[in-house]
Amino acid sequence: NVQVAIYPGNVIAIHMTKPHGFKYKSGQYIYVNCGEVSPFEW
Repeated sequence: NVQVAIYPGNVIAIHMTKPHGFKYKSGQYIYVNCGEVSPFEW
């Protein structure tokens, strides 16, 4: 489940729920691309 909100000042908030069984460690990250901002930047 993903929710996106757009705020003043060119701010985008993305909220994602963690799937059952998904494991992560601090320091890990994901790449996110917002095509409306730039199709070539991650």
